[in-house]
Amino acid sequence: MALWSGACGSSQRSGALEADAPQADATAPLNGERADAGEQKEPEPELTPPGPPVAPPVASIAASRGQDEGAAGAGQRPRAPRQQGPAQTAAAEQPPDDTAILVQASRTDGRPEWWIDGPVHADGRLRIAAEALGQDVLEARRAAVSAGRRALERLAGADIHDERVVYATVRPLPRGASPSGPRFVGYVLMSSAAPDGE
Repeated sequence: MALWSGACGSSQRSGALEADAPQADATAPLNGERADAGEQKEPEPELTPPGPPVAPPVASIAASRGQDEGAAGAGQRPRAPRQQGPAQTAAAEQPPDDTAILVQASRTDGRPEWWIDGPVHADGRLRIAAEALGQDVLEARRAAVSAGRRALERLAGADIHDERVVYATVRPLPRGASPSGPRFVGYVLMSSAAPDGE
């Protein structure tokens, strides 16, 4: 007890404990190794936190993963399969409403797969795709969003509601395409609430 309280830095010590317990040497080996004086020290008991004991891994997990029980008992712990949270599995199963109609094959013109060639009216929404050039990534993206807004305004009039950027991507132009001109092209797919009557 005195050794433990001394290691913890406790300044309050009982006089009876100090008289009964031998003084600990800071350089004395631990866990039953021989001390310089030839004395054998008893190993300190392990302190365990309060609470229920933790059960070792179940051998059936190792067997179900194709490992034999001998390998599992030899220090190799079986790994639990990686599980996805409910939000990840729900997002992977159902595409957003705005992209449900955009299933297309890979494009050969360099545009993203979600690109649509003309305005689409579906489910009470108007969808358009736009592209623009820029000197850097941010400029190309902003120019593409501005071009998308202008296209929505042309199609829906000044009455644009619930505007959304569904997809946006920026790609570099091929090297040497324009040494002093724009270096990036931005693509955007936008949607808004369809004007009344459509």
